Amino acid sequence: VAEDQEANQYLMSVILKRLNLEFTFANDGLEAVKMFENGKYDLVFMDENMPNMNGTDATAKILELEKEKGLVHTPIVALTANALKGDRERFLEAGMDDYLTKPIDKQKMLEILHSYLTKVEEVTEEAEEQQDMLTEEKEEFSSKSQSDENTSSLDLDALAEKMGYDKEDIEMMLGMFVNKVDDQLNTIEKAIKEQDYNMIYATSHAIRGSAANIGLDEIREIVNTLESAAKNQQEIAYEQHFNELRGLVEILKGAYNE
Repeated sequence: VAEDQEANQYLMSVILKRLNLEFTFANDGLEAVKMFENGKYDLVFMDENMPNMNGTDATAKILELEKEKGLVHTPIVALTANALKGDRERFLEAGMDDYLTKPIDKQKMLEILHSYLTKVEEVTEEAEEQQDMLTEEKEEFSSKSQSDENTSSLDLDALAEKMGYDKEDIEMMLGMFVNKVDDQLNTIEKAIKEQDYNMIYATSHAIRGSAANIGLDEIREIVNTLESAAKNQQEIAYEQHFNELRGLVEILKGAYNE
């Protein structure tokens, strides 16, 4: 699993451990290529946005290694936080076999594992057991109004049910988010002052992915605004949006520490 965000690594590990599947993590594309060159894997999950080498470039390197060594192709599944039109075609053109959007949908991940792994007994059983549960959870929470999703009242049980994970998993990922977010906010604040759009984009992207994993929708929406604008170097009220983001994070931290 090539993924640089700690919270995403934890989320993937929760799913894979429950399926009794062996896995290792690469923290960037360069590390993923080195691990592939020195190991043997049945499937590769490849994040697109990573430091040192992105997922597309890492995939190209892996395909070169397969060709040079005459190896049987190992399926590569892209991990992306951007479910944009044309993404699937772009990833397939880059040599990837499939893609999975973040935040990770457990059912979709199970389907991909079932499609590409020969060890499918546990995956199939797990998928069947979770299908009805996941459907019921989505229906229940889709009927709730947006006003129910308030960062100031942190309900770990509700977040766990909403996202389809155990309360302990949500609490662990929330702790990771809280411990890391201050440094990320400081980075964004500095980047805004320096008009460093690339840094605003990269850091906002990381926060958005972590917030989405644990159902922090208000934070995710605001940081998505910063990310989208910075990606296109648009002139928006960055400081205003940033102050709103920091305010929501402070409320979240207060609720988390209660």
